[in-house]
Amino acid sequence: PRNSGAVGSLGRGWSAMPWHEDAFLLLPADGFVLIGVDGTVIFANRFARELLGADRCPSPGDVLAEALPEFAEALADVDPDASGPVDLVIRVDGRDLGARVFRTDGGGLGVGILASTDDRVGSGPSWVLYDRVLRSINEAVIVTTAEPFDGPGPVIVYVNDAFLRDSGYARHEVMGRSPRIMQMSDTDRAARALPSGDGSLESDSG
Repeated sequence: PRNSGAVGSLGRGWSAMPWHEDAFLLLPADGFVLIGVDGTVIFANRFARELLGADRCPSPGDVLAEALPEFAEALADVDPDASGPVDLVIRVDGRDLGARVFRTDGGGLGVGILASTDDRVGSGPSWVLYDRVLRSINEAVIVTTAEPFDGPGPVIVYVNDAFLRDSGYARHEVMGRSPRIMQMSDTDRAARALPSGDGSLESDSG
């Protein structure tokens, strides 16, 4: 696991926990918020609104520190660059929410609002099966979010071992990035679709 050391404590409103790099970055029921380098919110999906509450979820153009100061305080003290995403527990309105912080293209941050912190390879045996199937495929597989449609675009939430072998990337280097990252490489790639249930995840061939 990465980021296994404690970074903070719930006594100050948040704490860190490990990210296991073979897990899906996000699952279909997870919320996520994209934040620009200037601290303004670029995008928040509908699951973020459901998990945070419509009155607490920031909207595009909001300054995170003003709209959701609990998250802004935690993000100021973590760095997802060195070894990949950082998992946090952040207390918001008396509730402890699992959050996953990752670096996006252009130096911004993504924050996943985790619907569940249990079994992050997948919420149930079907996700474990998907993971096993994807690992067994000998061609590169990239799974992305379906949103946002506009810039910065979808983000990578899963790559299989064949992708890492063929591209030369480490898993933590591509998680949360745009699939356009592959336009910088001449690696031969192929994609396979992953059933998403509610349509919030899709595969991308780059």
